[in-house]
Amino acid sequence: MRQLGYAHTAEEYCLGDYSIAAAVVDDAGVAINIAVAGPRWQAETDEKRFADLLVSTVASIAGQRMLGY
Repeated sequence: MRQLGYAHTAEEYCLGDYSIAAAVVDDAGVAINIAVAGPRWQAETDEKRFADLLVSTVASIAGQRMLGY
């Protein structure tokens, strides 16, 4: 997770579930997760697409929290 900035699982917790999560790096200790049902998961594109969205979102949240929002 540290190298990529996110974690990805494929049917690790639930059969047919694909998930990507990223941590908000601050004192709150929270993470954001996106879960997608297997039939909707497009292996060629979805990991990168969702990871990019998550990493930018958690960076924005962490930045806002540092500013006091």
